[in-house]
Amino acid sequence: MADLLRLALLIPETEKMTQSSRYFLHVYDADPKFYLTFRGRPWCKSLVTVGEQEIHFSGLENEPRAIKKLIVDLPGLDVRLKVMNFHAGPLYVQHRPVYWCWLTRIDRVEARHEQHTVTIDSNRTITQSENGLAKIAAFIAGRLAILPESPDTRPPRLDEQGETQEDDEVIAQGE
Repeated sequence: MADLLRLALLIPETEKMTQSSRYFLHVYDADPKFYLTFRGRPWCKSLVTVGEQEIHFSGLENEPRAIKKLIVDLPGLDVRLKVMNFHAGPLYVQHRPVYWCWLTRIDRVEARHEQHTVTIDSNRTITQSENGLAKIAAFIAGRLAILPESPDTRPPRLDEQGETQEDDEVIAQGE
């Protein structure tokens, strides 16, 4: 989530049209279900589902303490991303290492915080309230922090991998 927010809203823009493309390459050395928490976060399924998807972040102030350790608190932030996901996965998972590769292209960004708004449309047009992008970016930038080699960047232990078979089926079906 932090990387998506960085890509969507922390790229400096000076014109009415964005000059930047926003691509997020995420690679997993195991099935993504072992890294992403799908329960209560439908955006995680949208991140690893092929095709056009919508990712919506809101109510982040209600996230558990473990998430707030990474992003502190983002009260009142509402972000909608229209993305296109491409996938290259392993044909055989019996041998190691195997990798699940996802490329997420961010096509559209809508963000709101307090009275500030910004939209970066799929035609690259930027529409914003007065200094909306700069104000929202400053709000986010002051709160995102992930320290390399922290426990938060390690894969979950076996006892933390409690996803259901239903979650597996939903991802496989692309729902």
